[in-house]
Amino acid sequence: MKQITLSGAEFPTEAAARRKLESLVLKINAQTPYGAIQELTLSAVMDRYIEDEMPERPKSKETYLVLMNKHLRPRWGDHPLSSIRPYEVETWLRALPYSPKTKRHIKSRFHALIEFAMKRGWIEVQRNPLSLVTVKGHERIIEKVVLTPEQVNKVRANLPDPYLLMAELCAYLGLRISEVLALQWSDVDLEKNTVHIQRSAVDGNVSDVKTEASRAVIPLTPEVRSFIVRWQSKAPASDEGWVFPSPVTSKPYHAGILRRRHLDPLAEKIGVPRLSWHCFRHSFRSWLDVIGTAPGQQMTLMRHADISTTMNIYGAGMLDSKREILTKLHGQTVGFCGVPPVVQQVASC
Repeated sequence: MKQITLSGAEFPTEAAARRKLESLVLKINAQTPYGAIQELTLSAVMDRYIEDEMPERPKSKETYLVLMNKHLRPRWGDHPLSSIRPYEVETWLRALPYSPKTKRHIKSRFHALIEFAMKRGWIEVQRNPLSLVTVKGHERIIEKVVLTPEQVNKVRANLPDPYLLMAELCAYLGLRISEVLALQWSDVDLEKNTVHIQRSAVDGNVSDVKTEASRAVIPLTPEVRSFIVRWQSKAPASDEGWVFPSPVTSKPYHAGILRRRHLDPLAEKIGVPRLSWHCFRHSFRSWLDVIGTAPGQQMTLMRHADISTTMNIYGAGMLDSKREILTKLHGQTVGFCGVPPVVQQVASC
């Protein structure tokens, strides 16, 4: 029989040691039916969930850990699953000093933990008690900032490369800034005039794309191709071939730092309450609507995952169709104000 010793430094209290032992027992008895496991606590489920079910994307993993360790574990960790009552959870959520959106996130993670316990056979499969919990209150609605072609060209006139090209790719291809920062030169095919979106970079961490629908080959119109060529001629080299390597780390930039340094100061200048990288993507979606792009083609170009079966079947535009739409769009937006696409200086961060 294998003996396991728990360090007093790592588990300073009896409760902490018991939680660890409970998690180890669950792992050892993974195939044991729920009836044979007595008084399983939420902490034990969380420990197994963290080990087995966490998402791969670093940002998502960080968010899940905060929801579990900051909110759920202190209040509910020592509770046996059988003792968790929906109304008690609802009352607790109602008293938390957070927005309805945050409370819904906490509830959602609680719900997922109960589902996980059912899936693993640790409790009987039944209606999830968290489905009875209601979070009241309206989320604060922040009006989306949609830029006109004139405003985007004002931004372009005031941004040096590489931030200029980042903004252009977000505005004229609808890319997420995480996808832009994760581009490598091997993703860009200037012979076929395409760019392949296949990874993302968030806070310097490179991972997979947000959803499988985000993974796509996007055509380059002559306008956007010229923007890329402009930067390619002066882009610094990096061992991994990043299109936008930080001069400090040779790794992808942090989007939040770039926004604060280079976009926030431009908001007042172009007449908007705030300016973020995602404003360009919102604007791209709005422009597609203005030029009469069919909803299915819009969903394809935006690379959204939440589309209906009809849209999946009839809205999957082919490469030539995408190129035709983008050519029409760029003809009406890129040079709208006569602002030249090339800014001569290159900024250092």
